[in-house]
Amino acid sequence: MAYITKLDATRGFMIESGQPFTKLDLELVKHILDEKDEVVIGIGDAGRSHDKGHLMTAGEVYETIDFTLRIGSIDPNRYCIIPIENNPNNFYWVAETRMLTPRWDTYYTRNFKNFSMMSHYADEFGFDCKAIEKQKPEKDYFAELLSGKIITEIPNATNHMMSLLGIIDRADTIYNRVFREPKSRGKERTLFLGGFQPVTGVFDDYSGHLGVMHNILDANQLVVPIGSGQHSHMMDDPLTAGARIEIIRYVLQNSGIDSSKFSLIPIKNVEANVPFASKVRTLCPEFNKVMAGNDWTKQLFGNGNYEIVPLTRKEVKGSGISGTRVRNTIYDELKKVRKEDIIPEECITAIESGLEGIIDPLTFEALKHVGGLDIMHFLAHAKE
Repeated sequence: MAYITKLDATRGFMIESGQPFTKLDLELVKHILDEKDEVVIGIGDAGRSHDKGHLMTAGEVYETIDFTLRIGSIDPNRYCIIPIENNPNNFYWVAETRMLTPRWDTYYTRNFKNFSMMSHYADEFGFDCKAIEKQKPEKDYFAELLSGKIITEIPNATNHMMSLLGIIDRADTIYNRVFREPKSRGKERTLFLGGFQPVTGVFDDYSGHLGVMHNILDANQLVVPIGSGQHSHMMDDPLTAGARIEIIRYVLQNSGIDSSKFSLIPIKNVEANVPFASKVRTLCPEFNKVMAGNDWTKQLFGNGNYEIVPLTRKEVKGSGISGTRVRNTIYDELKKVRKEDIIPEECITAIESGLEGIIDPLTFEALKHVGGLDIMHFLAHAKE
């Protein structure tokens, strides 16, 4: 029986470049899963690609890790893969990492430098650190692959996926200056971009955001970039990207959707259309369709090699549903409660009643558990 995410799941966190994913990385995943319910796998240096040592985009690393774990019989419902971009300031990098990932309580690493840095901020950000003594060697695996050596440290599944993605050909181009045509596998995935503050609709009713996801998942795999990844604790953007990922993942899994069918990717905003679209393409697994509910999304991806699937409000069941309506319903009830008090049960009941048919009961359950109502309670009284 497949594992289904629970609200009180324990999680460990690890971060590697995945360039390439090695047997030691796979061992670390298994080690964490021996101690925790789930593992959050960070892809480090997520904005870096097409240079020596970092040939793959974060989206390609995602596909490689995901394939390797599934071939290795790791339940996809027990892991979550999140691209993490660099930040030159260690404090901000740790803070952003916590914001962009579902909640985890222990950081695991084989790298002494990373252990020193993360343990420095562990108390401040509320997590434990565990160092694994067996260190990962610093090697240029791509150079060794091109030399014809058999690299026993790389799982066969990783080698297979890198070949399928054209990474070995790319290595030949970059290292040996041999021009090779890039490969495109035309993977059947549909992109559905949104802020999801919070995710709206009822999954089984095919309404709101979840209705769009349900329709996509009936026929295709789903890629969900979570926009405004760096924003939280604001009236229009109360939830962190990690909380939004946790909520959507919980709803989909507990609605019978296996995690192998969808990818949830936090995307920090860029204040220009072309770089933002490029970032989405870099950080996400390959997709060939884009669900577009507005002209902005059509403009972002309309000039690429993507099939644009128009989505209008009239085509969505419960077309009056919106994130703004959900937030205002919650804020209106919370404003009736005293600022310093714990939210009373009757207020929560009133909110739940006001949101009936607007958000999935699973969404409301997860929203409470990740502290979303507490954040919104604070924001409702912040200007008083």
